[in-house]
Amino acid sequence: VFSWGIEAIVAAIAIKTALIWPVSVAMTVRLLDCPVWTYIRSFAAPAVATAGMTAILLALPQAPGAAHIALQIVVGACVYALLLVALCRARLAEVARLMLTNPEGAT
Repeated sequence: VFSWGIEAIVAAIAIKTALIWPVSVAMTVRLLDCPVWTYIRSFAAPAVATAGMTAILLALPQAPGAAHIALQIVVGACVYALLLVALCRARLAEVARLMLTNPEGAT
C-alpha cells in the first residue's frame, strides 16, 4: 500500500513530465525541422485560452453537488473553444482544410 496518497503520485508524474519535456521538444523540432521558438510559440494560443477558461471557471458561482461540475464542464468547454477560435482561427482553418482534402492523412 502506498502511504503518501494520490498527491504524491500526481506530483511524481508532473515532475517526470517536466524532466522529459525538453527531450520531447528536441525530438519534435528535429522531426519537424523547425526552430525551437517556433514550436514553443505554437502553444501560446492554447495557453491563453486555458488561462481565460480558468479565470471564467473560478468566477462561476457555486452550484450544489454534481450540477457545479456539469456547469464547469459545459462553460469551460465553450469558453475554451471560443477563445481558441478567436485566437487562432487561421490555424484551425488550415487544419480543417488539410483534414478535408486528405482524410486518410497520407501526404
